Amino acid sequence: MHARNLLLRSVRLIAAVLYGAAAITATAADVTASAPKAAAPAEHSHIALLLPTKSKSLKPATDQIRAGVLAAERMHGNTDIPPVRLYETTDSEADVLAQLQKAQADGARAVIGPLSKSAVNYIADVAELDIPVLALNSFDGSTLQRANLYSFNLSIEAEAAQLARSIHEGGLTHPVLLQGSGALPPRMVQGFIDGWMRVAGAPPAVIDLADPVAAPATLAALLNDNGADAVILATTGKQARLIRPYLGNDRLVFATSQIDTGNLKAALDLAGIRFLDMPWLATPELEEYAAYQRKRMNSTDLERLFALGVDAWRIAAALATGNGEKEWQGVTGQLSIGENGQINRELVLRTVPGRPLALSPATQKAASEPAAASPVQ
Repeated sequence: MHARNLLLRSVRLIAAVLYGAAAITATAADVTASAPKAAAPAEHSHIALLLPTKSKSLKPATDQIRAGVLAAERMHGNTDIPPVRLYETTDSEADVLAQLQKAQADGARAVIGPLSKSAVNYIADVAELDIPVLALNSFDGSTLQRANLYSFNLSIEAEAAQLARSIHEGGLTHPVLLQGSGALPPRMVQGFIDGWMRVAGAPPAVIDLADPVAAPATLAALLNDNGADAVILATTGKQARLIRPYLGNDRLVFATSQIDTGNLKAALDLAGIRFLDMPWLATPELEEYAAYQRKRMNSTDLERLFALGVDAWRIAAALATGNGEKEWQGVTGQLSIGENGQINRELVLRTVPGRPLALSPATQKAASEPAAASPVQ
């Protein structure tokens, strides 16, 4: 049981790392020392990789990010680009700051990290950033916008906002969101609403699946009542599997990359759903990906972290050398440096293969019975 609890905690933390959640575990200390200003010899130049490798719960995440960074260095590195040097930290923001200062004093020309949002905010508040720092988490409203501070992450809100733009560009005008339970679905909904408001000017309808009125058997009627021409599943993959058969095939169904938990070819209950994802998972057969010594894994989240490391190195290499490169065709998407140091990602649209399942007449009758009209959890 203890081992299972540790595994579940590790999975939750990996999700926090991937999708830009708030602080992971760090506790800040009062650190006011500043890094030495003396310039390091050119031969000591390097790209610092700042990761909480001393955190056992984050080890699966840090292992994959580090592997991706090193794979990119092997494939794209040359004598003009400084080598990567690892700086290991704990979860403490004070320790992260101390290692950042050490990296600058050692002659780093760019930094990849920190990993937690709390550490990003902390260094934004107190650190002197003499070199580019590519944080691997999203900025929040309290993050000071600093020169040399960049954010590269797999934010679920940004993904949902891009989905909203894509749907609008496709000519659909009345999307309805189905919000599931858990930590990520409300953030998917908010991201989609923000994106839709920017392009359409009015908020879309949202149906909370925890509401007894939104029982599976009543979803089709609710969607008709709301004039839906598209359905967006702001749910986990498990929840999507439960409700997809009740939605029928009269309108397009969309979701986020959360529905891809592995082996979509066998996911008949998700067939036909369209969703955004990174090229690393959307087109795994590309020959150039083999050069990264790619190993397929059971966890798509771990694969995403590897891809994050690959593209983080490419961005950091450009920042370290000052080569002026601001756009990349990355394995996590089409990348570009946007305003306030945010790295923008454009994803690709995928469709779950297969023919959408339809409920049998017997199942439809059973679903319409009062006893079956329970909310999806």
